[in-house]
Amino acid sequence: MQDNLLEYSWVATGVVLALLAVTILWRVYLHYSHKKSYQPGQLIKAQYDALNSLVQQKPVANKLEDICHLIESQIDGALCSVMLKRDNSNSLRAAAGPSLPRPFVSALQDLEIADGVGACGTAAALGQSVIVRDMRLDERFEAFLELIDEHNLVACWSHPIFHAREERVIGTFAVYFRSPKLPTTLDLEFLVRTRDLVALVIEQQELALQREKVEQHHKSLFTYNPQPVFTMDTEGRFISINRAGCELLKLHEHELIGQHYELAVVEEDRERTKEHFEEAKRGNAQSYEIKVVDKLGHIYDLDITNTPIIINGEVTGVHGIARDRTEQLRELGLDVAIDDFGSGFASLRYLNSLPVNKLKIDRSFTENINENAQNAAITRGILKMVKDLHIQVVAEGVETEAEFAFLAQHGCDYMQGYLFCRPKPLDELLEWAERQQSLKNEL
Repeated sequence: MQDNLLEYSWVATGVVLALLAVTILWRVYLHYSHKKSYQPGQLIKAQYDALNSLVQQKPVANKLEDICHLIESQIDGALCSVMLKRDNSNSLRAAAGPSLPRPFVSALQDLEIADGVGACGTAAALGQSVIVRDMRLDERFEAFLELIDEHNLVACWSHPIFHAREERVIGTFAVYFRSPKLPTTLDLEFLVRTRDLVALVIEQQELALQREKVEQHHKSLFTYNPQPVFTMDTEGRFISINRAGCELLKLHEHELIGQHYELAVVEEDRERTKEHFEEAKRGNAQSYEIKVVDKLGHIYDLDITNTPIIINGEVTGVHGIARDRTEQLRELGLDVAIDDFGSGFASLRYLNSLPVNKLKIDRSFTENINENAQNAAITRGILKMVKDLHIQVVAEGVETEAEFAFLAQHGCDYMQGYLFCRPKPLDELLEWAERQQSLKNEL
């Protein structure tokens, strides 16, 4: 929604800029083309250059300079400047002054906004135009006499620039002359209209910066999100996917863009995923759980959140965020363990598909392990394998000292079984646990 508003504001400001520029240029042509000394070709070129500058995506400094050149081409002897209020101080900075001497423009940087500080400082402080026929005779320029004499500047007409949407001063638009001079009614009208054009140029820049900030904010949420984030078109094809998503699926971005989401969804979850996707396309956010498979065949349980991407009231795609459910358990301080490993449904495949912390070896492999060569070989293999995977092992059903010694010798982390404690009523169990804790403390 915010992106759409910025887009509309940008377009609207551009249209207003163009219309205002055309109005100004047309009035300039009507009022100045009658001058015998003026060349119509030069006027048309100045008008074209100024209008072309405003509609192009040029730096704001270039646009302001083009506006200054337009004024200078229409008012004899004019030397224009645009000064803007600094964000964090009560001062002005020179944003444009293409025809003024560079040392003069540099001296005006950080000009204080206050009544009595030259023409621009006063105009910005009072929010009123300051027209000075001869700066050498005005006490407001006492601190600047050496500067204006050095650069042979005499007259100054300064106008405050107001924000296009808010009643606050954001800068000044000034015209200097090298001889005493007062504006005509036409000059004032022309300058005020141009001043308003400058305000719209500044607003256009603000909207561009705001839009860029929003885009960077959204990009940061996408690029640096630790969870997989992705967007799909209305057909279910990936438009974008962040680094976390690529790492989860063990695929590069170019391998996923343009591919259908079913590429990653296990077959038994595809129909249900499609139902949620279609509902999101109808404008309804969805949350659901599915299993996905990566390039290596590892399976992950994910929580998926889908939200519709709506532009101009139309759903143009679907946005998605995925979260590993097993990782959520870990964040809660819970461990994930595979019980009865080696029997039933607990197979090697789960070591690939689940980020487990512990593995429990079934009693069928630990029984008589010190005498059963086959059990001993299998258990040694399991212990070595999971050690390389940094998974802790719990041996179930340990009942003899010989079994305990064998498992301890081969690096088993934990053991449980009748050797340590048989089933007891709760009160006896609590008493036993207290004794064990006392013995531990004594050690």
